[in-house]
Amino acid sequence: MSLRFRRWRMSRRALRDRTRPTPEEDREPPMLPIIVLSNDAAARRDLAAALALAGFGAVAAEKRPATCAMLPAPARTGGALVVLDLGPEPGTGLDWCRAARRELPGLLICAVTREPGAHLDVTALEQGADAVVSWPPDPRRLAAQLRAMQRPLRAATPSGDLVLDAAHRHAVVDGRHLPLTDGEYDLLAVLHRHRGRVVTRDELSLELHGRTCAAGDRSLDLRVTRLRRKLGDDSRAPRWIRAVRGEGYLLLPPSA
Repeated sequence: MSLRFRRWRMSRRALRDRTRPTPEEDREPPMLPIIVLSNDAAARRDLAAALALAGFGAVAAEKRPATCAMLPAPARTGGALVVLDLGPEPGTGLDWCRAARRELPGLLICAVTREPGAHLDVTALEQGADAVVSWPPDPRRLAAQLRAMQRPLRAATPSGDLVLDAAHRHAVVDGRHLPLTDGEYDLLAVLHRHRGRVVTRDELSLELHGRTCAAGDRSLDLRVTRLRRKLGDDSRAPRWIRAVRGEGYLLLPPSA
């Protein structure tokens, strides 16, 4: 651990007071889960400590995976923020960032740079990072960057409604980001496209799988159940998805 970072840790109490959320931040929706990626075990601990001081409790910290397919599920489905430590030799980290932006365009990445000056910061942004902080990370600045990264998702969602971002395969409801699987997002997208009318089970199956429902096939209903659970919906008094007996499913309009 560097001398500079030790001094930062020594002022723990002062930092905790300084990073206490403002009243405006207290009113904001909860942050997405945060995943720290670094090949340096000490850096993972230090970044997790900085996030804890900033008030973010649910943090996963692990080595940077070789491919995006090996990321935890919330990151693959756009349901998490990634804090990416580029390390003392940033080349491989920048390559990973570029690949992640190509493979997971909706993934939000905050890069951590070790080199002084703006050159590496600019390069990280060019390679796909959404924000950049310098090492060692100041907890208050790190918190502000992470909140700013999530702000467009909240702003895109009118209060009390559900919005889909087709480019990033995001769904946001009441300012809350939904970590959907590809199958769940596709189902919600079909219902959203026909919002306000009943979509039959055969219509859903044709759009999702290219075939009608087979007799006794309950996979579609199970997917609807999982989607409802993530929406916080109650099948007995639905706010979002209503089952129409013998027909299919209806995504209720905002005023319903």
